[in-house]
Amino acid sequence: MPVTKKHDFTKMEIYAGLLVLTTLAVLAGFLALIQGWRPAKETRTYYAQFSNTIGLKDGADVRFGGMLAGKVIGIQPDPDDRSQIRVSVEIDPTLPVNEESIATIEQISLTTDKHLEISTGKPDAALLASNKPMKSVTKSGGFVDIPNVDGLISGSEDLIGDLREMLGVEEAKAKEEAGEEEMASVTRITQDVRNLLGVKEAEMKEAAGEQEMASVTRITQDVRDMLGVQEAKAAEAAGKGELVVLTDITAEVGGLFDQYKPQLDEIVGKVSPMQDSVQKLLDQLNAVLSDNRGNLDSTMTNVSGIVEKLNAELEGLMAELSHTLENTNGLTGDLSTFVAANRPVIEDLLGDLGLATQNLGVFLQELKNQPQSVVWGKPAQGRKP
Repeated sequence: MPVTKKHDFTKMEIYAGLLVLTTLAVLAGFLALIQGWRPAKETRTYYAQFSNTIGLKDGADVRFGGMLAGKVIGIQPDPDDRSQIRVSVEIDPTLPVNEESIATIEQISLTTDKHLEISTGKPDAALLASNKPMKSVTKSGGFVDIPNVDGLISGSEDLIGDLREMLGVEEAKAKEEAGEEEMASVTRITQDVRNLLGVKEAEMKEAAGEQEMASVTRITQDVRDMLGVQEAKAAEAAGKGELVVLTDITAEVGGLFDQYKPQLDEIVGKVSPMQDSVQKLLDQLNAVLSDNRGNLDSTMTNVSGIVEKLNAELEGLMAELSHTLENTNGLTGDLSTFVAANRPVIEDLLGDLGLATQNLGVFLQELKNQPQSVVWGKPAQGRKP
């Protein structure tokens, strides 16, 4: 049996084989790319719901704030809502898609394919977790986009319903149907306001020539007349004065405040130390009163006793003088002449003694009710001591 001779490959043949293998590898990679193959990398998946996805294709670009972010990986009816189309996307996980981001179907130009656009949302919004739905807005799908009328109508109906509930329309209708109360209307409210303002009476008086009906224009003119606007304008036109406007008054007040601001700041700066001094004085006085409360109570007791005794003696003296005046007819000689001559003085003395007795009674009552008034004085009426 003949022996097969081993073939030795030349260097050129080896190079040719490597070139063929490289070409096959490149061709395989090219075909894979054409078929949509991409190297595996980490992504994050979201989905959005639309009522219209005309022109959007599976595999379309996804942009975040205009920058390329990923691709559409699925367009199919939403399993949770038959009226919606669910568009699933996968994007770069480093992009901050948040709960305020809104997905829309956009088109850069008339010649480019449509893509899914995701807005950047708000800086303080929480990031949206993977596999969660994004907020979305459905556009018309035509060359000229119009607002989502269905959503607008639905929102308007909700707003009208909330307003009706807030105004109590349903309750008013129920009361009117039950005969309890007549339902208010704009016409009736307007008529009530006209009646309150006396519009009908003013119209009748104007028609009878008794009085001119007031109007906003006439009221404004009356105010201008009261403020002397026309006279001020005439004086300014004649060069006799300058019309005062609110800006000038504000500027003058501001200038006056700036002029006296240093003095005001100085006064304000002194108020705080004065308050501290007064507070310290009050604290010291309260401490002295606390330390000598026993002596003060004893003094008050003695004063009360003296006042009561003096009051009793004054009442006795008044009684004796009154008895003396009542018995002047029984007096004779010089004593009768003396009493008769000094009767007005004695009567005035009796009046003064009566007033003194009354004041001593008030003073004694104040001491009993408010003994601290000896130090602080009697508090003002209506203010707690």
